[in-house]
Amino acid sequence: MIELDFSKLNKSRIAVVGMGYIGNHLYSYLKSIRSIGNFELSFYNKSTLNEIVNKEFDFVFNCAGNTGDFKNNIWATVSSNLVLNHFLLEHVDIKKALVLLSSTRIYGSSNEAKYFFHEDANIMPINTNHLDIDFIYNGTKMLSESVAINLSRRLNYNIVICRLSNLYGKFLRSDLNDSTYLKLMLRYKMEGRTLLVNQNIDSTKPFVYIDDAIQGIILAAIKSTKSDVYNISSGESYSIKNWLDFLGLSYERNESNVMSIFCNVAIDKAKTELGFDPCYFLQELSFDQIFTE
Repeated sequence: MIELDFSKLNKSRIAVVGMGYIGNHLYSYLKSIRSIGNFELSFYNKSTLNEIVNKEFDFVFNCAGNTGDFKNNIWATVSSNLVLNHFLLEHVDIKKALVLLSSTRIYGSSNEAKYFFHEDANIMPINTNHLDIDFIYNGTKMLSESVAINLSRRLNYNIVICRLSNLYGKFLRSDLNDSTYLKLMLRYKMEGRTLLVNQNIDSTKPFVYIDDAIQGIILAAIKSTKSDVYNISSGESYSIKNWLDFLGLSYERNESNVMSIFCNVAIDKAKTELGFDPCYFLQELSFDQIFTE
C-alpha cells in the first residue's frame, strides 16, 4: 500500500461499522497506523451496533454488506444496503464524512471489450426486470446511493460513496464460501478438483486488490471535498481464463452459445481528485498474496 498523508486524521474519532472481509482489513490497517495518525479508533458489528447511538465521530465507514451471497440472504442484503445507512444517519453525530460502500456491479456489462464505465454512466440497464433476483442487490445499492447523495445536500458533512470492484487478496480458508466465482475457483484449487466452467471464459470483470481498496476508501474520506461517488478499482479487468491460468486450475468447458460480456471501470476521477494509485495487479502477484492459510 502507498504511504498516505495522515494529517487529516490527526485527533480524529473514527468508527468502522461491519467486521467482515473489508471491515476487518480496514480496521486492521487503521489500527496499525493509529500511533502515526494520532486518532481514536472504534469498531462495531451487528451485536454491538446499539453502542454507537448518539456518539460523535469525525469519520464513519459503513463496511457492512452482503455481496456474493445476496440471493440467499435477501433481507440481510436490504438491511445492510438501506436500513443500516438510515440507522447511522439518524443515530450518529458525524462531523466530517460518512463513507458508504457500493459496487461496480451496478454498471452491468457491455458487449464492447474496450468500453469503460464512468461514475456518471447510466446505470439503469435496458432489458432488465425489477422482479429478477439480481435487482435485489443492484436495486438496493442504487437506491442507497440516490438517498445518500440527495440527503447529503441537507447535511453539514460529506457522504462519499466508493463503488468497489470485485475484491480479492489475502483470503483465508474461511473466506472460500463460494459466494463469488473467484472463491469457488480458489476452493477447487485448494481441493485439487477439476472445475466445470459454464460461463464464457473470455468474459471479463473489474477487480481490485484488498490493500488498494483500503487505500481508496480512506482517501475517499479524507480527500473528497464534497459528497460524491468514486470508482475504486485497479483499472484492469480479468477474464475467467486469466484466473484459471493464474491459479493453474484444471477445468472443463461447458459454455455452448454463451456470449462474452465485458465490464471495465474508469478510475480517472479517483486518481485525479483523491490521489488514488492502485499498486496491485494480477500479473504481478503470487498465489500467496491471493490466499493466506
